[in-house]
Amino acid sequence: MVNFSSKNNSVDKAGFNAAFLDDDRSEQIFTYHLKKLGINRILDIGSNTGQFATKLRSYEYDGVIYSVEPQRQAFDQLLYEAKTDMRWVPLARQGAGAEKGFLDLNISENSWSSSVLEVHPNHVRAEITTRTIGTEKIYINTSGELLRPEILSEVEALKIDVQGFEEQVIKGYLPFMPNIKLLLLELSLVECYKGAPDLFDLDRWLVNELSFSRVSLEPSYYDEIRGVVQQYDGIYYKPDQLPHPSKPLGLGEITLVTSIGGSITRTSENGEEVGKDWFDICAKTWARISDNIYSVSEQAPQHKGITWLRTEMRPSVAEILKAVSEKSDTHIVLTNADISLIDEFRKILPSLDPATVYYGARLDGIASVNPDGGLDITSLDLYPWGFDFFILPPAFVNFVIQEQAIPEEFKIGQPWWDFLLPVVAMAYGFPVKKLHSTQALAVHLKHEEKFSKELWFDSGAKFITSVRQMMSDPRCVAKSFLSELAEVKGSGKDQLNAISKMICNDLP
Repeated sequence: MVNFSSKNNSVDKAGFNAAFLDDDRSEQIFTYHLKKLGINRILDIGSNTGQFATKLRSYEYDGVIYSVEPQRQAFDQLLYEAKTDMRWVPLARQGAGAEKGFLDLNISENSWSSSVLEVHPNHVRAEITTRTIGTEKIYINTSGELLRPEILSEVEALKIDVQGFEEQVIKGYLPFMPNIKLLLLELSLVECYKGAPDLFDLDRWLVNELSFSRVSLEPSYYDEIRGVVQQYDGIYYKPDQLPHPSKPLGLGEITLVTSIGGSITRTSENGEEVGKDWFDICAKTWARISDNIYSVSEQAPQHKGITWLRTEMRPSVAEILKAVSEKSDTHIVLTNADISLIDEFRKILPSLDPATVYYGARLDGIASVNPDGGLDITSLDLYPWGFDFFILPPAFVNFVIQEQAIPEEFKIGQPWWDFLLPVVAMAYGFPVKKLHSTQALAVHLKHEEKFSKELWFDSGAKFITSVRQMMSDPRCVAKSFLSELAEVKGSGKDQLNAISKMICNDLP
């Protein structure tokens, strides 16, 4: 008998069977094999509000979970559930299948039974809340294009819960199925969704053609009226693939880059000039994060610990990334020049997924000079209309440079560059995640806007142009979100404010 404790993967006196007698058998067995096979990355297709990922975390799986969900209301809840989990990364709101295109999603009363297929009376008879109460237009992406190929090649576990659409998801993922060591999907013993293959057809395909072995078939849905199982969770693995170390999680060496275009002026609440003191605080916090700090700028920084990469005029974001990439091939922290990245920021770096583009907003505060001559920062409030720091994988930096993905008009410290950067990442298959923390990550002193309304309008119009260009690119994997941005009604200030709100609230 194999002995196993579902919580810590160690020997348990009760034994394997007793360990799995309680609820969540499928998730417990799946987690056991995740740990046994040394799997660090999971693709969860059909996440709904994140129930599966939440259960994996409860059984102490700490790898990266990429979640895919097309239904708007469920996706919004998914973002909330994943908010503070640094390694739980919802992807762009979309479905997955064998072919790209827009389809109608039949929304069920209970939400999690929603499907692009029509629900069968068998299912409704067994559970009335599976009935359809509406439809929603969703974008279906090819399963094997949900992320960039180099990222999908590192995914070794796949969970599929798409209400009868499993066959289409697997067909779309066939180029990457050889990498999958562990699979969980929903299988129907009776017809629950019209036209969906049954358990026996899918099982034969997985075992006979895709080289999986059965781990378990776990009853997941009963027809309580007839007393029979309608659906199973099928768990499959490839036992001949020995565990091997996946690419490590967490970030190693970091390079920090900003653009300091002159001296920083800031005033305290009493009108005292504190710009130099504030910049010294910012620079000291950067030095605790990285030994390699660069300013790509037209003026030399007035600080010994910062290396100057000279430009003739205010540099674009693309120019900054190109300049620093020639000095370093590590992850890059890109930040505005007046942002203090405090200790909590440094502490989270070992928890991050190296493949993900992380970004976040600052807390705005007011400075006062204390009796010792130092600065006290008070009245901290989250700035809701933009982002001030980014953690960029080398692969994304290289992509931006090689593909000229960010137009030269977008410059750090000016409007809309901070919106464009994560949208570009998501559009081209890089996972993106907004960093939330129970404590502050970045602090900024409040000041009046440094750019004109004309620049804000002009940059906003260029942002919309960039969005439409990405939508027309066949490589784009976030057409649903981009189409919503491009189709915002109105003009001028109202349109741009609505787009800004969508980006701040709806980006993963």
